[in-house]
Amino acid sequence: MRTLSGDVATYVRGELSRRKIKPAQFAEQIGESTSSVERWLNEKVAFKLNALEAFATGLGMTPAELVDAAEREAALRRVEDLPGATPAEKEDLRRAVNRARPKRTRKSQDESDTGT
Repeated sequence: MRTLSGDVATYVRGELSRRKIKPAQFAEQIGESTSSVERWLNEKVAFKLNALEAFATGLGMTPAELVDAAEREAALRRVEDLPGATPAEKEDLRRAVNRARPKRTRKSQDESDTGT
């Protein structure tokens, strides 16, 4: 069963891999124990708000940006796993996901917060 905590864990594992950061290094960076970070990343325990904030900060994001990115990536993964869909249909669905959940940047978040 899909959970937000699982989507966040999957996203963070991917980001750490892309950035070539080992969980132990990340744990040290965010001030958590390696075993705690590994439990969160391996979905043994659900993220609590303080862990979500620490992980987001460690990745240079806000918690909202982390959740948005995790949900967007999860939606795109589900499109790829859709049985019976043609490549053209999958592309249409990817475009729909990207329109519905555009990548948030600090600039776009700041603009939406201030109404500009």
